[in-house]
Amino acid sequence: MAVRYRVVSSTKTEWRTLHVGGLSAEVTSLTVHQLRPETLYEFAVLARNRLGDGLFSESTTARTKGKFQ
Repeated sequence: MAVRYRVVSSTKTEWRTLHVGGLSAEVTSLTVHQLRPETLYEFAVLARNRLGDGLFSESTTARTKGKFQ
């Protein structure tokens, strides 16, 4: 599986890709670490199996909470 994400902002930001291996088909969540606090991100997921890669999902957005301490 691969997850791509980027900061949603007025300036164009590049997608970052997180490659995740060894997950079973039952996995329904994933934690992405080292995100900035109080920041809006856009995410998309790509599934992989023995036949190859699928297409990226439609993107969705999420805002992180809190502040660095």
